[in-house]
Amino acid sequence: MLKVFLHNGTPDKASPFNQLGRLDIGYETLDIHADYKAVLRVAGVGEFPPVQLNGYPRWTASVWDLVMRTLAMCIHREEAFPALDFTRRGAFAQNLTAIVQHWPDGLEQGRSTVGTAHIRMTRRRGRYVATFEDDILGEQTSIEFAHTPDVLMPWDLLGRAYAWTSHGRASMPPRPELYMPIPYEQNGQVVVSVDTVREPARTGLYRWMLSKGVSPFLVPNISGTSITEADYVSFLRKAV
Repeated sequence: MLKVFLHNGTPDKASPFNQLGRLDIGYETLDIHADYKAVLRVAGVGEFPPVQLNGYPRWTASVWDLVMRTLAMCIHREEAFPALDFTRRGAFAQNLTAIVQHWPDGLEQGRSTVGTAHIRMTRRRGRYVATFEDDILGEQTSIEFAHTPDVLMPWDLLGRAYAWTSHGRASMPPRPELYMPIPYEQNGQVVVSVDTVREPARTGLYRWMLSKGVSPFLVPNISGTSITEADYVSFLRKAV
């Protein structure tokens, strides 16, 4: 399970006392194309009706992409952030911090932070710069962007900030497509070169192999190490 916490303030000031809400994301169906269920809780407002994000290709993009698509479903009931009418000045926030944690089996024990984000207002009111960090893919920083709605919804600002950070516009990028490395047949065995696996799947694959005791091996005429295609498919279907 993923839990996303949104705070009013800078990352070093994040605490239960300035928490603006929580987004819970769990599996409905765990597979190569997974179905997720999500519930958004907003401080002072309450719990939004649960939503589902179906057929999402696993291990293809930043954890933030999954978070933002479920967030859009919770707020807008579609996998997008609709255009807004902005005012000249509008409502604003000085700083917002979001933290994504992985809770194994939905339990706090063993939890780990897999993503952080900081949105700060520049010297110009309603103008922001956002930085999103993924524990596998690293850090991305947006260009300066404007956000001046009549009423500020911090979760909505978070989603639009990610859109600006990931592809330089206010709308969400296209949904990522599943990437499958080219399999090779060697001595009657179908194998996959680990070196050809793209991030974030490559790091996830190494972690899964370590946890499951799956050892890579050398194959003639293929650079680097390989694993069986069956093991790679098992990773895509089961690794969390």
